[in-house]
Order: sequence, then structure tokens, then C-alpha cells
Amino acid sequence: MVSINSSVFNFPEIKRVLLLLEKKDRVKLFLVLVVNTFLAFLDLFGVALIGITSAILIRGLQGLTAGDQVSRFLELLNLDELPQRNILILLGTTAIFFFVLKTVLSVYFLRRTLRYMSIRNAQISSSLVSKMLNRPVEKIFNKSIQNQIYNVTGGVERLVGGAVTNLVVIASDVVLLLVIILGLMLVDPLTSVGTFFVFTGIAFLLYFLLHKRVSILNSKFAYESIYFNQKVSEGINSFRDLFIKGGREFYVNEIRKTKMKLAGYDAEIKFIPNISKYTIEISVILGIALIAGIQFYLFDSNRAIAVISVFLAASTRIAPAIIRLQQNIILVKSSLSAAQPTFELIDELNGIKELETTETLITTSHRDFAPRVNLKNLKFKYTDAINETIQDISLEISEGKFIAFVGPSGGGKSTLVDLVLGLLAPSSGSISISGLTPVDAIKKWPGSIGYVPQDVFIENSTVKENICLGFNPELVADDLIWQALEHADLSDFVRGLEGQLSYRISDSGKNLSGGQRQRLGIARALLTKPKIVIFDEATSALDAETENRVSESILKLTGECTVIFIAHRLSVVRSADMIYYIDKGRIVNQGTFDELRSINADFNNQANFMGI
Repeated sequence: MVSINSSVFNFPEIKRVLLLLEKKDRVKLFLVLVVNTFLAFLDLFGVALIGITSAILIRGLQGLTAGDQVSRFLELLNLDELPQRNILILLGTTAIFFFVLKTVLSVYFLRRTLRYMSIRNAQISSSLVSKMLNRPVEKIFNKSIQNQIYNVTGGVERLVGGAVTNLVVIASDVVLLLVIILGLMLVDPLTSVGTFFVFTGIAFLLYFLLHKRVSILNSKFAYESIYFNQKVSEGINSFRDLFIKGGREFYVNEIRKTKMKLAGYDAEIKFIPNISKYTIEISVILGIALIAGIQFYLFDSNRAIAVISVFLAASTRIAPAIIRLQQNIILVKSSLSAAQPTFELIDELNGIKELETTETLITTSHRDFAPRVNLKNLKFKYTDAINETIQDISLEISEGKFIAFVGPSGGGKSTLVDLVLGLLAPSSGSISISGLTPVDAIKKWPGSIGYVPQDVFIENSTVKENICLGFNPELVADDLIWQALEHADLSDFVRGLEGQLSYRISDSGKNLSGGQRQRLGIARALLTKPKIVIFDEATSALDAETENRVSESILKLTGECTVIFIAHRLSVVRSADMIYYIDKGRIVNQGTFDELRSINADFNNQANFMGI
């Protein structure tokens, strides 16, 4: 859990939030403040006119003429010759006009501000996602998916919508209060100052009593929301396991308990603002009564009624402003607390560039790309590991060769492939593909390298959209997709589906078999007709007959493609030009299938066990 700062505002965090906005955005926020200052004067003019109208009305009822100050005001506006009834109607109507105009303009500018902040919210979220996806693979998966989703959605919304937008409202209400209080001081300085300090004191007293609780509640709500979404996702994705072992009830109970916690936090968060609202409303009523008592006690009734009228009119603006001010201060504080995970993500992404906005267009021509891979003195250690996962590996993979990596689980085979693909950066040593680093080679020749993971990602979309993952499917010809399906031995299956390429696959490919999912992954990798194809246990879920057909397709790729294969099932790699036996991050032995059997007992035993 994050620590809660008990200061009124955590200014360093507010500064960080404001710095998320571009300079032009901060200038626009300042202009909004200037506009709100102008709107505050409309309120002041309305309150002043109400006071003048009240003074004329009271003195008129007593058969008296207007006072000296009011008379000079009427002369200034050339209204002194009008009948009193007309003056009252004119001044009252003008006051109402100022109040209505201020409200309408406030709504208009608030809508523009909220819309602008929503756009900035979207831009900041997109920027964070772009930076997130421009990191090494080990950084991508060091936190749960639900945590990362919250950081770039709800967390950013708390920063922009909860903090920045409410800061604008706070600044606007402070200006409004100052303008009205300064105006009231012209009517009755002592009462105005007293009113200001009493209501401000009440507002800050409520803040200090409530803000820490609200911050804690919002922080807990944020983390419990992440946990809740994570459990729901796990329950759906692991349904088969839970059904078989009878574990569904555990997940349902966990989800129920978490949701009940969230309901409790949510109810309390929503109720707390009402405490301050009703407290300030009662304070306004008592304050007006106190002002009335003081005025009638110290001054004549004419003056007392006029002053009370002005303060009553002002209270219709002061009370809501104080309520908003107090509540928005709490909202800013709670939003900063709830956005702590997003602050942590921003720190992690500091210095990382965004991905380019230009989308990669599909291409099957990889001119000048040489499918050669060279590894020299390669070493790698994960950030939280003690020992190196890859230890001083050097090898050269020639063009058109079929290379296999075998060995025990945890030996470093998949990590080596991640290094070759540029998903991880080596601790030392070098990797080159066609004379460039993996990242530069992929950037220069997109689609020249195909990759088939052991666990193929399947999205909830059509067959075509799944195969075109990362490309705009509207720009990919169906013939190209059918060719990839043929190579993956999946074309007959797809032709038998309703809609064929437009057939919709469910989340994670739940309506496909394991073998069909893997063959879909193979088709996806072969879509761009790559010159290097890397298979990471890509046939582990296939039956023997399908594996043989896919193996034949893979062998057809050799010569025109360089094939790199990670395998535990050795039947696929019998025809490999070179097999590297990797254990504890080192190449222990290398050779053809028969050569490796003769020099590596573990490899030979595994081959015998599989009946090869």
C-alpha cells in the first residue's frame, strides 16, 4: 500500500501532474482561470445590484428617498429621473441577467475544459501505452495485466480528470470567493472578514477531518479494483481447470468478498462529500442568522435589512463555492492517492521513447535481407536473477539452414530466442541479423522474421483478423492468408467453418483445439513469407499425424528460409542441419541428430524414450 501524505496538497505530485501537460496546455489552463475571474465579477455585479435594489425598496416602503451612495449610482447611470418601480424592475432584471449569464458561460467553459481534459487524458494514456510496448519483454510482464490496464486507464483518469480538472475548479472558486468577499467589504468590512474566516475555517476543518480517510479509501479502492478484475479474468481463463477440480466456488467467493469490500469503500467515498455539504449548508443558515442579529443590534433596521439582503444574495454564490472548494480539495488528494500506481509507471517509463505512429504495412518482399544470424560471446542475466541465464554463447547460423535448440527445461533456450528476436537486450556480447542488431533488422525489414510461440495469443475476432495480427486486415489479400493456412496445414479446417476467413474465434481460442490454435500461430508467422522463422515449441500441442505434416511444411521452408527450432519433442528436429544442446545457459554439445546421440547421453536417452 502507498503511504498517505497528510499535507493539504502534495505539491511535488501536483507539479508532476501539471508537467504531464504540454506547455500550451498549461497556458490554456491559465486562460481558463482568467475567464473564470471575469465570470466572478459578473457574480459580484449581480450581488451589488441586489444590494442596491434592496436599499431602494426598503427606503421606498418607508417613504424615504434613496441614500447618498445609491443616489450617486443612479445619477451615474442616468436612472435618477425614472419612477422607483421602473428602477427596481430594471436593477432586479439586470442582476438576474448577470447571474444567468455567469451560470451559462460557466457551463459553456466547463464543458470545453472537460472535453479538452478528456482529450489530454486519451493522449497521455496512449503515450504511456506506446512507451510500455517499447520496453524489453521482461519489463512488459513484471506486473499483472490488470495492474497495467488500470495504470493507463483509471490511473490516468484520476490524474487528469480527478486532479488537473479539479485544480482548475479550485482555482476558479478561490477567485470567485476573493472577488465576492472584496466586494462585500465595501458594504460591511468587519462582517465580510468575519464571514470569510468562519466559512473558510469550517471548510478546512472538514478537510483535515476527512481528507486522510478519503485518501486511504481511494487507495484501497484502486488496488482492490485491480485485484477484482484480475480474479474475474483468472476465473474465466482457467474455467476448465476450476471446473474439473471443483475450484469455481473459491474464485466466486474471492470475487464476492472483493466486490463487497469495493461496495463498502464506494459507499463511504460517495457519502463523505455529503457530510461537508450539509455542514456548510447549516453553517450558512446559522451565519446569516448571526449576521442578522448583529446588524439589527448595532444598526438601524434600514441599514440592517440592506446588508442582510446583500449577504443573502452573496451566500447563494459563496456557499456552493465553499462546498465545491472543500470537496474538490479532497478529490484532488484522493485522486493523487488512487493514481500512485500510475506515478510508479511514469517513473519506470522515464527516458523511454514512444513508438512511431506510422503503422507497418504488410510486405512479402524482403529485398537485400540476408537470413544469417551471428551470436558472439553472448551473455544475459535477468534483473532479479543471481546467475546468468545465458553464459558466453557464440554461434553462427548460415542462410537457409535448419537449426534446433534442445535441452532440459529452464536451460535458457527460450531466453536465447528472445535475445535473437530483440525482445531482450544482452548483458554483454553481440547479436546480428543480416549485419544489423535484431531491433534494427526488424525495423528495416518488417516481416522478414516470423515467430511462433508455444502459447499462441488468440484474440476475440475473425480468422483473418487473427492471422493479420498487427496489420490492417483490410489491406491484406485473402490469397496471402490462404497460402499461410496451407503451409500451416489449416486450410481444410478453415474452409469447413461457417464464413471461413470471417469465422469468429472466441477469447483465447476457446472454440479451437490446442493444435488448431498452434497452427493458427504458424499461419500468422508465415503470412509475410519471412526469411527467418523461429519456432518456440510450436508443435508441442499437435498430434503425431499433424506434427508430421507441419514438419514437412517446415522442411520445405529450409533452403529459402533459415529455420530456428526449439523443441522437446525430438521427432521434429531429426532433419536439422545442426542441433545445439543447451543446459544452464551454455552450449554443452552440438552436431547433427545422429552425432548428438553419440556424444550426449541425455539426448540419446530422450530419443530412445520417444522411440526415435
